[in-house]
Amino acid sequence: IATSAVKRLDLLFMIDNSKSMGDKQDYLARAIPDLLTRLVTPNCVDLVDATKVLGASRDGSCDAGRIEFPPVHDMHIAVVSSSLGNMGGDVCPLPSTPAPNGEDDDAQILNRAGVADAPGAFLGWFPSTSANAGAPPPAQPVGDPGVLVGDFQRIVTGIGEGGCGIEAQLESWYRFLVQPDPYASIAVHNGGAVLQGVDATVLRQRHDFLRSDSLLAIIDLSDENDSSVDVRAYAGTEIAGYHMMERDTGPFRGTSACAANPQDPACTSCAARSASGDPACVTPQYDPVSDAAGTPNIRHVHMKQAFGIDFQYPIERYLSGLTDPVVPDRDGEYPQGAQTYRGTANCSNPIFSQDLPDGTNLDPAVLCKLTRGPRTKDLVYYAHIGGVPADLLHFDPASPQASQLTGADWTKILGKDPQASDYGGIDPRMNETYKQRPYFQSPFAPYWDLAFACTFPLPQPRDCTQAANSGGCDCATSPPSSVSGWELCSATDATRQIAAKAYPTVRELLLAKLLGDRGVVSSLCPIHVTEQQPGDPLFGYRPAMSAIIERLKTSLVGECVPRPLQPDPTGAVRCLVLASLPQAGLPCDASKGESDVDPLTLQRSRDSLAGQDTAALLDPSQHTVCQLAQLSGADLVGASCVQSPKPGWCYVTGGAAGSCPQALTFSPGGQPTAGTQTLLTCLEAAQ
Repeated sequence: IATSAVKRLDLLFMIDNSKSMGDKQDYLARAIPDLLTRLVTPNCVDLVDATKVLGASRDGSCDAGRIEFPPVHDMHIAVVSSSLGNMGGDVCPLPSTPAPNGEDDDAQILNRAGVADAPGAFLGWFPSTSANAGAPPPAQPVGDPGVLVGDFQRIVTGIGEGGCGIEAQLESWYRFLVQPDPYASIAVHNGGAVLQGVDATVLRQRHDFLRSDSLLAIIDLSDENDSSVDVRAYAGTEIAGYHMMERDTGPFRGTSACAANPQDPACTSCAARSASGDPACVTPQYDPVSDAAGTPNIRHVHMKQAFGIDFQYPIERYLSGLTDPVVPDRDGEYPQGAQTYRGTANCSNPIFSQDLPDGTNLDPAVLCKLTRGPRTKDLVYYAHIGGVPADLLHFDPASPQASQLTGADWTKILGKDPQASDYGGIDPRMNETYKQRPYFQSPFAPYWDLAFACTFPLPQPRDCTQAANSGGCDCATSPPSSVSGWELCSATDATRQIAAKAYPTVRELLLAKLLGDRGVVSSLCPIHVTEQQPGDPLFGYRPAMSAIIERLKTSLVGECVPRPLQPDPTGAVRCLVLASLPQAGLPCDASKGESDVDPLTLQRSRDSLAGQDTAALLDPSQHTVCQLAQLSGADLVGASCVQSPKPGWCYVTGGAAGSCPQALTFSPGGQPTAGTQTLLTCLEAAQ
């Protein structure tokens, strides 16, 4: 088991910039200090109980206790939006000249606020410290924590809320980080959407932002479910995918079998020949105005059931993008003659590669065949702050363990098996159901919408009659004669918005669930909308920032052990910790608890990793491998070795393990040096 700590961190925020996201962006901006400050100035925790916080560290050290993880000294921070435009349709008409809050941001890094410290559109945290000696600095390094926080808050609030209402939350970060050949534009030819050119700007920004050896975290903030579609599906037919992005084109209904069981082989589109005479196909197409499923903004809801065809990319596309070293390029997605997405993995995944293309050479071979980098999938995290009631997540600021979601929790959030359209056990608030609401500019013109997953009161009500607020208001812009049914608006004044909302963000939540320990979820609806006391842990998006930190620090520390071990009465476990030094030929240092490894043990440990990325760490031709001393018995203080005068390591559980259920920890003299990676090898008794 590899347990290495990382030194560099790349944070990519995907921020929904559609209408009514302004209040959520503001909460995010106010939570930014909690995230960034703690990353660069970690907490000091009790020596024995790591869940007990003693205060903030100073210059990487603590007056009392120990630091929870090493400070991050090298960090890139960037933002992309959810807007990818009309994608061959007309739902988000593009202006003749790019607007400050345009509806197509091309999955490029944004700096609409014009922050001078982000010349490449991303911020580079790189203080003057010995930890950064010899490391390449970003173009405009930021070394002051206050400047870093202020700059990023301005970038976040500058994203705006004038983006496309058909959000592409998953596709946006995928296109920026993963897509080997991100397209430059989409055109429609012969009844099909065609991806044209290669976006050299995305390649250049990716090259500059993404380091091959960093911990990569994507933080996704949205109040709506991922609604982008695969516009290339069924090209040349009347159900071509790009039609789903057209306002006035009514999509075809699904056959009658779809209503009862979308997985039934008889569930197909009313456009299919086999659907002739099906009772549900008497009127084969939905009306885009009067039918809920025909409404452009909510066509993504239960697509297979509604249309007989799911026009969205499979969720496995995004899971693979965060876990697999090889992914499809455009040809792999749609091999010649394919009518639907195939996803044939034929190109290097940029996330797991090094020496990324910089956009100067767009030859397919240059974009596709890259050198494998050192990043492993355990260093890629996805966090989603979205539409789920906070009570379903049971966040406990005093206990990361109590905050973890169980299988029963996930059933309430997503249903028994959402990928098989089995929503048994789902909480009613998370079930995507259609609802008619009065149009916010005219209560006499109802429109189809979805039921909310959660709502929250605005700290300050919003006057929707003011021009400055009209673009982000959910209530009337002029006084109507009736106000019934306006859930977010004052019961006595329909122009006064008193609450905000979030819809069930089921696809983003599902991706986080599939990622297991590397997926983090939090509610977009704050538990406390105002700060109850200074440092209130339930205020705004502090629960989200806390959950993200707790998960990231397992990689920043590199000490978590994935399953329990059985210590003997002295506290020792039947395991060895092997230290892989940065290069071959280095001596093992006895003063750090290092000693030579028995050759047979080394070979057997290496054989057990055959086929895994970490096998190379035990190759004597590439690395010196040393055995680290295990401390137990009298060398432990309070069941931990963090105060031991001897160099070495020990196995800990409970409070001593901090955010981990069980962990390795090191004495002050046994801390592995920079560049060293540790591996745990254990002998397990036969059952």
